[in-house]
Amino acid sequence: MSQPTSQKIGHAIARGTAYATIGNMALRVIDAAVAVLLLVGLSVYSYGLYTLALASYSFWTVFFLPALQNVIVSDVSATKQSNPAQAHSLFSVYSYYLCIVGVSLWALFFFGSHHFAYWLDGHGEYLIAVSWLFLLAPFETIFGVKAAIMLDFGWVLAFRVIRSVSRLAMLVALTWFSALSVTYAIEAAALSLAIAIAATFFYKRETWLSWIGWSDIKLFWKHSIRTHGKWALAEDAFNSSTQSVQPFIIKYFLGAEAVALISLASNLLSYAKSALPIRDVLFPILPQTEDRAQLARYAGKLMKYATIAYVGITVAASIGAPIVTHLLIPKYAPALELFYILILSLPVFGIRSVAVPLFYTLKAQKALFFIIVSRTILGFVLLIGLIQLFGLTGAAASMTVVGIVTAISYLHEIRRQLPQLRISMKEIIQIDEVDMLILGQIKTYVGRKVRILFRQ
Repeated sequence: MSQPTSQKIGHAIARGTAYATIGNMALRVIDAAVAVLLLVGLSVYSYGLYTLALASYSFWTVFFLPALQNVIVSDVSATKQSNPAQAHSLFSVYSYYLCIVGVSLWALFFFGSHHFAYWLDGHGEYLIAVSWLFLLAPFETIFGVKAAIMLDFGWVLAFRVIRSVSRLAMLVALTWFSALSVTYAIEAAALSLAIAIAATFFYKRETWLSWIGWSDIKLFWKHSIRTHGKWALAEDAFNSSTQSVQPFIIKYFLGAEAVALISLASNLLSYAKSALPIRDVLFPILPQTEDRAQLARYAGKLMKYATIAYVGITVAASIGAPIVTHLLIPKYAPALELFYILILSLPVFGIRSVAVPLFYTLKAQKALFFIIVSRTILGFVLLIGLIQLFGLTGAAASMTVVGIVTAISYLHEIRRQLPQLRISMKEIIQIDEVDMLILGQIKTYVGRKVRILFRQ
């Protein structure tokens, strides 16, 4: 099959980004309502323990090999037309592996919660509630991978909407009819995920799962792990360890209440980051672009538009965050100081969002791994050192410095891997003929959709 045309790829990127952006705007509203219910319903101390319980889940999900999700999406997207048997084999081995690990981690947390309860001030029941997330997570990932490969962005959005709406409804019911607790909050997250998974039975696509043998496992090892997946796995292990261990370091030095405050500030930053979810869209699309010059043009324009967009998002978030906090959750007002430190790294997040899919497309996970290792070491040193000097403000400052350094490192390495890439401050500010053409296409596309909507 011939290489996808520039127009088709551009349309796929625009369509996927539009689905994801519009959907995320709605989801952010729902998720914000969920967050407000949790923050209002739980004390600062309890919310800190809730954050630590979910951090323990995140730490152990490294055994799901989450980095392979992007590898599988990239590899299968590139081979689903030229070698469908290999694509189905890679997808099947990965899916069965996830199910085995999910059952194992569920058993570990369900029956062995007392071994880890110390880190949650003796609350082992929180970890029993977390165990159900391990059992359900493989099904979410399998669906997400398949939908991404098939470019069914609408279904990915529908899954997230169903999960978020279900979770919100359950938390409202708990708040109205009972007293909200950490255990109930975690169980609501698990049950809402189960409802969304049940809804995927209506997703009608060809069956990708197939029986596997030793030859399929060897192919998976050789193609997706040994060649470049091993670096993605190592990178993700370091990355996950930093993010998951950070709350426990902060609790050790500053207490559970400090975890709650930095968690809220980080969540506010995450909401702002998710306003333009271009990274997930690019993973299955960029591997279909084999021409390096064309890939460099896409990357340059995408970094430009993402950077401009995140500058605007930074301004909007800086204005909106204090209004929302003082109106809805005034007891968390001290978190605003931390948020304003964290948001300093948001303008360069556009570069990171485009760079990560490029590393996978260029099979440069080894380079990404060494950047992440350096970032992890820097992150731990700065976090512990600045906490000792400046307390919780120092923790926020360390995260901001690491975020900015990471963006600079990504851009430097991508330029080395893809010399054709041209991106500078002048090119970000300047509007050329290609920008005018793209803006014209967007205007035409949006206008057509609006006219269709009003006809209905």
